[in-house]
Amino acid sequence: MNWYEKPLRIAALQCASDGDPQKVLKAWDKWGFNTEQLLHLSAYGYAGYFRKDKREVLKDYLKLAKEKNIRIIFYIAPLAFGKDFLKKHPDCIQRKADGKLLKTPCVNSPYRKLLFEMIKEVAQYEIDGIFLDGPVFHQGACYCPHCQEKFQKTYGEPLPVKEDIHNLSWHRFMDFRYESIAECLKDAHTALKEVRPEALLYMNSQGITSGLASARDNRRLVKYQEILGAEGGFIFYTYPEKVPWWKPGVTAKLLESQANGKPTVVFIAGDYKPWNRYIHTSSETKLLYADAVANGANVWYGLHSPIEDIETPGGWAAKEMNLFLKKNGEYYERTSSIANVALMHSATTMDYYQKETEISDFTSFEQKKAKEVLGSSINCFWGFYEMLLRAHIPFDVIDEENLIEKRIKKYDALILPNCACLANKYLKAISNFVKEGGILLASFDTSLYDILVNQKKNFGLNEVFGIHFTGDSYDFQISSYISIKEEHPVTSGLSQKLIPAPCYGLKIETTTAKTLAKFHEPMFGQYRPLSPETTAAITVNSFGEGKVVYLAGTFGEHYKDYGIPAYLKILTNIINWLSKPLLKVENAPQTLEVVLRKQEKGNGVRKIIHLVNFSGEMRRPFEKIIPSYNIQISLFTDQKIHFIKALQSGIEIPYKKEKEGISFVVPLVEIYEVIVIE
Repeated sequence: MNWYEKPLRIAALQCASDGDPQKVLKAWDKWGFNTEQLLHLSAYGYAGYFRKDKREVLKDYLKLAKEKNIRIIFYIAPLAFGKDFLKKHPDCIQRKADGKLLKTPCVNSPYRKLLFEMIKEVAQYEIDGIFLDGPVFHQGACYCPHCQEKFQKTYGEPLPVKEDIHNLSWHRFMDFRYESIAECLKDAHTALKEVRPEALLYMNSQGITSGLASARDNRRLVKYQEILGAEGGFIFYTYPEKVPWWKPGVTAKLLESQANGKPTVVFIAGDYKPWNRYIHTSSETKLLYADAVANGANVWYGLHSPIEDIETPGGWAAKEMNLFLKKNGEYYERTSSIANVALMHSATTMDYYQKETEISDFTSFEQKKAKEVLGSSINCFWGFYEMLLRAHIPFDVIDEENLIEKRIKKYDALILPNCACLANKYLKAISNFVKEGGILLASFDTSLYDILVNQKKNFGLNEVFGIHFTGDSYDFQISSYISIKEEHPVTSGLSQKLIPAPCYGLKIETTTAKTLAKFHEPMFGQYRPLSPETTAAITVNSFGEGKVVYLAGTFGEHYKDYGIPAYLKILTNIINWLSKPLLKVENAPQTLEVVLRKQEKGNGVRKIIHLVNFSGEMRRPFEKIIPSYNIQISLFTDQKIHFIKALQSGIEIPYKKEKEGISFVVPLVEIYEVIVIE
């Protein structure tokens, strides 16, 4: 096993340090880190690249790191090459279509050679790896002469100037950007391995939103990295209430599905963005850590201010989490999810149907969608994510490529939250999944658009859904309704048969599907008589050996915005209808995340339940988490159980044998608890 395949606790000081640089290393050692991503030695401010005047200091630093058993990964920012680089190398700089320079090197320019030379020079030292903070393309780039020449040679046409998501040339340009970044990373990986074969390379890869703005595609990039990581723990940048509580967890889930078995890491900024000198609360820090590691990722904890700022409640919380992870490292080594429900993250839909980027160090907030598109695909995804989490259903986040990998066979149920743009090969894979007995839940525009974001005459999965698209849609505003029409496992247990309609819906006709609920005509105002019923809102269909539930509206987005309890009940019913339950959780708040993982151990399998308590005091940043007591868990298993223990509280937990497994009570979960079932 390579050293980086064991649990990593990575520290980073993301700016230049004053005085004795070794005090930083001593702090990391005291705080329980086992790896450093080294920037502060060579940084000018916040920009990092190899400084030749630091050679001797670097040698001494590496020697002390080795004595303390701390691995060193050298930080290089391909976006920075010193104050005079732009003046000396104007031919290397990214340009917009109008020729405007963007102050960032282009990966298709002679800059590549300079980057690879720097990597080889750094690799002469006894480092354990290199981290690249980039490269990226900026939004609206690049139209430099090198890109224009390369694109013309590749596609036989000039670079398109006008953005047009329906145009094949524009899609080629976006693919060209993705591929150019991947090619640069491939050559950087080769350059490092030529000098130091045992060293690792990884970069700042893409998180949950569209990668189009910076041209980072994890599926292409992971081939040339030993670790796949992204900034799932950089918060807030914007209004805190707009940042999902479980951002580190969703990032970890997506990375795991894309990493092809390689380790993953979630980058956690210790500071409350965008204030670098203001450190997160203790509760926020612990939640960022817990949500990442619970979902299978390593942690990277970075400060963007002097090392003295680690002596704060947030810094002490990081220390507490590090020491816990160090003590219990064996339970985080080579684990994997055993969830049997998958939530789809459609990259093509996120890129083109509705492109949304979050504020980060590389990107500003941007949201664009096709003119005819209604609603928000990313908010639909977040709504279904939250419903699954609140229902205490263990689940994974997958991408399109997982559909054509063996991985898809592990799931009982697949959820497609407004996955509008799916290529034919993925539609075929989904169809086969259902034919072979899978459960499918899809909503709104799923499969209604092609990869050039042109609306089709009918759903690409119309036979699977058992419905037909009439070509029209509803704008329900926020005062319209759905009537439940059939008693069915999907609609059972609803306290009311008249429930709120989502903001947007599609007009459909059933072919082989059965209608469970109908929309009412839009009601433009709340103080009006109930409008007549119209087309189907919820349908169920049998296809092959499987079952399909289709929701003809923006249900996920509406749940994110309004939290309609009936939607959560319907989703829970769908999953529990035919999917084999893995566990049952009672006497717990909805804001307790439940993650179920396994670990191969000798001739048996160790199961591990992670419990992350997001029950804060109704406003972020959380300063206090409300503890949960006496959580009842039933685990459905036919394995022989030897004992159960709780890692945080350090107690053995008694259990009862039940007909279908075991049951036990977790006495207390403050912020994070780990239940190990041997």
